[in-house]
Amino acid sequence: LNNSSLSEITSAGLPSGTVLQVKQTVVTASVSQAVSNEANFLDISGMSVSITPISTSSKILVTYNVRKSNTVPEQNDCIRLVRGSTNIAISTAGDTVNGAGFLRDATSSTPKIYPENFTFLDSPATTSSTTYKLQWSGSNGTLYLNRRGQDNDFGAVSTITVMEIAG
Repeated sequence: LNNSSLSEITSAGLPSGTVLQVKQTVVTASVSQAVSNEANFLDISGMSVSITPISTSSKILVTYNVRKSNTVPEQNDCIRLVRGSTNIAISTAGDTVNGAGFLRDATSSTPKIYPENFTFLDSPATTSSTTYKLQWSGSNGTLYLNRRGQDNDFGAVSTITVMEIAG
């Protein structure tokens, strides 16, 4: 099947809520980024996935599972979900920095790998190829994806998954 034949099937009456397609990106390698300002968001290398919806009425269910750490304990780290160049699922509760997820390693000891999981139902209203990506920021140090901040003794896996849901 391609998008044209999927569109014909959908218009023939698939029920709302039917999963039409699934795309996923899996990052198994270590990714690092030096940070110095929690308001300055940067793309997380490899943490993006593209999907071409077959209908403008479709919803896109976005799920990410990120494993991250910082070289410096007791720092503010934030994750942001972006569609194209538009920030989505952004909190309005913070006075300084808002994102989809936030973590502060509250211990003064060795930084650890922390999981961050998030799910968001988006309505992009398009049939054009759409890219979802993750960005991160931090107040100080070096952020790491899939490993501890002080060494690479332990590894993890991070994913971003999108599912087109019939509207």
